[in-house]
Amino acid sequence: MPTVANYTVSWEFVERARRALGGFVSEFAPTETVAQASVLVPVFFKSGVPYLLLTKRSSHLRKHRGEVAFPGGRRDPDETPVETALRETAEEIGLAPEGIEILGALDTFHTNTGYEVTPIVGLIPYPVTFRVNPHEIERLIEVPLPVIARPEAREVREIEVFGTIRRLFFFHYADADPIWGASGYIVHRFLQTVYPLLTDDLRSESAF
Repeated sequence: MPTVANYTVSWEFVERARRALGGFVSEFAPTETVAQASVLVPVFFKSGVPYLLLTKRSSHLRKHRGEVAFPGGRRDPDETPVETALRETAEEIGLAPEGIEILGALDTFHTNTGYEVTPIVGLIPYPVTFRVNPHEIERLIEVPLPVIARPEAREVREIEVFGTIRRLFFFHYADADPIWGASGYIVHRFLQTVYPLLTDDLRSESAF
C-alpha cells in the first residue's frame, strides 16, 4: 500500500482512480481568448469515511466573496495545471505539495465568468495542521461524500446565459452555504467519475 504523510490508501483504489481520471494533465491547452485556472479537489479519509475539503472564501474579496470553493486560482506563466493547483493550495490553506498524492484530472470546463478550469484530484493527509490564509479564506469545510452523494442533497437549476440554457448544480450539506457554480459542477463530475470507485473500494476487504 502507498503511504503519503499519515494516511494509507489501497493500491487498488489509487490505480483505478488514476485510470478513470485519465492520468496527469501535463500542460494547459494553448489559448489566447480565455483565462486559465486550476483547482485542487482534495480527498481525505476520516474514520474510514471519504471526505472532500472545500473552503469558504473571505467576504471582503473582490470576486466570488463568501462562496464555497476548492483551493485554486489563475495560472502563472509557464505553469502546468498541477503546478497551479498545488501552488494555490499552499498559498490558501498551507498544505505543502509533498503531502498530496495527485491522482489525475477531471475534464476541463468553461465557467460563465470566462475561465477555463482544470480540476486536479489529490489525496491529502488527515489529520493535518492547515495554515489558512485569512486574507483569502474564512474557514475550511469538510464534506462527507456519503452525505453529499445522496439524491436529496443535490438540486439542479436551469438558467439562461447569453441565450444558452445551462444547468447549475447545487449541493446542500448541514444547513451551511450551498456548493454551487463551478464548485458544484466539479462535485457533480467527481461523484460521477471517482466516487463510485471509492464506494467499491470501501466495500472490499482491502479497504482503508
